[in-house]
Amino acid sequence: MQQRLFRFFVIAILPWVILLAVVANLWFLDSNQSSNSSAFFMNSSAVSFGIQAIVGLTATLVVLVSQVLARATVRPFETLLSQINLITTRRSITPPEETGLPEVDLTINNLYLAATDAQRRLDAERTLAADVSHQLRSPLTALSLRLEQISQDTKDTKVHEDSTAALGQVDRLVKLV
Repeated sequence: MQQRLFRFFVIAILPWVILLAVVANLWFLDSNQSSNSSAFFMNSSAVSFGIQAIVGLTATLVVLVSQVLARATVRPFETLLSQINLITTRRSITPPEETGLPEVDLTINNLYLAATDAQRRLDAERTLAADVSHQLRSPLTALSLRLEQISQDTKDTKVHEDSTAALGQVDRLVKLV
């Protein structure tokens, strides 16, 4: 994107610089022919070279300024992209930096708010799941121990079969939790 903007700036401005050079050379040649008495314009090749040098320096300046402008224009979007990458890879969500472009800043801030809200909800969900798991395991362990005790202490085969089946169900629940 930065190279594309750089090319755009150069293509947009450089023709005007070249046109200015052509007009300056034509003006110089016209003024040189109309007033031969001027000592300054007697050496037309030196003045023409000076105009071309100024145009060359201006063209170089256009290229440098275009590169700086392209870099400055792309920087906020690179910040936005890096913020999106941090959020999608689930790394730590840091508060966004100001880019200077209101639209990009608003987008980054809204993305940050949505990501922090999602992170808060995910943390609350994990906490709830851990709490429920802990609270269910203690009674299930107690129930499992009680069913094992009943299964071992009973002489009735029907009670022994039922307690063994119930113990299997409790073990399945413990694995789920």
